Amino acid sequence: MNDPGIFLLGIAVTLVVGTAMSLLVWGAILDGRDERERRRRNPDRADRTLAVLETARSKSSGGHWPAA
Repeated sequence: MNDPGIFLLGIAVTLVVGTAMSLLVWGAILDGRDERERRRRNPDRADRTLAVLETARSKSSGGHWPAA
């Protein structure tokens, strides 16, 4: 493949990856907004979710999360 072809292919791949990443970021932003709205409407459920996470933490590997 010649140099301009490789360059154009690189640009195309960069655009596809950039578009995919922007969609993921946009989805994460929208998910955060939705989560805040759910917590505002039903604060008791958010507390129960936190309680489930704390229970899972205390039951797993002696109460410590594995190192990242």
